[in-house]
Amino acid sequence: MKIESTIENDIGIIHISGKLIGSPETDDLHQSVDKCVRQGIKKVIVNLKEVEWMGSVGLGALMRDLVTVCHAGGELVVSNPSEKVRNLLKITKLNRVVKSYPDVQAAVQYFKKV
Repeated sequence: MKIESTIENDIGIIHISGKLIGSPETDDLHQSVDKCVRQGIKKVIVNLKEVEWMGSVGLGALMRDLVTVCHAGGELVVSNPSEKVRNLLKITKLNRVVKSYPDVQAAVQYFKKV
């Protein structure tokens, strides 16, 4: 798995590729989110465009990162979830907690309105 983080204005964008199924991948994701929060970034997008699969540990990591950002007074959203990941979010009802956007630009536009 590969993780790249960028900051666009006041928005942290974390690009993930590969499978998000366990440690150390989930630890790397959390470190990226935590780094954004420590830098004062309160709007975080996790781009799932190149995530092939996400297991229960990956879902737990997303929830942990959502809580981290929320406790800092911010918001975390996801973009580009594959159909498999969208279905997983639906089945677990996490789609009620985590906002999802079809692409990074739509998520950025959402944050510009907030």
